[in-house]
Amino acid sequence: MKRWLGVAACLLAGLSLARAEDVLRVYNWADYIDPTVIEDFQRARGVKVDYRTFTDATELADALSRGETFDLVFPTNHQLHDLVKNGLIVPLDAALLHNRSNLDPYLLKLLAGSGAQNHVAPYMWGTVGLMVNQPLAERYYGGPLPNSWSLLFDRQATDRLSACGVAILNAGQEAVSLKMTYKGLRLGNSSARRIGHEIAGLLNPGVHLSPINYTRFIEQMANGELCVAMTWDALLRGADLEQRGLRFSIPKEGGLIFIDSMAIPTKAQQPELAHAFIDFLLDPVNVARNVRVSHAIPGIRESLLAGDGTASRLNIDNKMRKRLYLLDSFNERQRQALQAAWPPHQRKPDAPVIDP
Repeated sequence: MKRWLGVAACLLAGLSLARAEDVLRVYNWADYIDPTVIEDFQRARGVKVDYRTFTDATELADALSRGETFDLVFPTNHQLHDLVKNGLIVPLDAALLHNRSNLDPYLLKLLAGSGAQNHVAPYMWGTVGLMVNQPLAERYYGGPLPNSWSLLFDRQATDRLSACGVAILNAGQEAVSLKMTYKGLRLGNSSARRIGHEIAGLLNPGVHLSPINYTRFIEQMANGELCVAMTWDALLRGADLEQRGLRFSIPKEGGLIFIDSMAIPTKAQQPELAHAFIDFLLDPVNVARNVRVSHAIPGIRESLLAGDGTASRLNIDNKMRKRLYLLDSFNERQRQALQAAWPPHQRKPDAPVIDP
């Protein structure tokens, strides 16, 4: 009897432990996944997904710094160098990722510069480029528009266009980086003093910061309240651009690309389950479902999604891709300089992906 009771106690303890462990804790950007994908994974694996969201990269960085426990997180590219350097994420086990071959080599090549290509699997990506309401802007500009950031950063151009509405993103690092790109400079190589100087001269008369409410920003672009704007491409996805006279492009001087990836924190309690969820999210069927919700560009090769209805109206072709670059990583002094100089009542470090 004692032997039977001992066996039963061990079995019950094992079941209790399994129930406690079979929870996958995920921390992702808001509005970035189809909820039914999570439900399907839970049913397929017989587990629970504790799914939490954040709306800017600082929230994720702060949570990891505090030692909060997650099994899977979705950092953006400019965070990866520090995450790897500080040992906060672990290399992925390729043997557990049967769908890793689906990943877009273009993204992996870009991530190699951060040294994180073996620590992450790209999830979604997008760009920061130039939106123009072509017929409206040309009327005020006085002729054909150049595909150039001069429409936002050249005083003569903004003086002409200010009457029809000009806006830059309310995102300091992105906005200053693109201004410096226009001038042939790199933000990552700039002194704190130079960063403050560039921010001080960022808003020419008639040039405004976008609203913190990005839904309102989408309305302004779609309704003709703005004729030229710096914007994340995801904010325009799903819009009927041509009928509205809207054009999105990567200017000749260059534009930003962001890559949000999947990574497993060092303190993850369920690394194998996290690998399983990553693999699940790299399945083209599930990728297509998540693209329809997020309007972002998927991290897998486009050919795997051919004919499934997820093709975007904002195609980032190879010519545009060659003009894209990743946002430079900041050191602490540069970060403090930007935070001190950026208008405090309008700070918005990173934008959520919003379904327009």
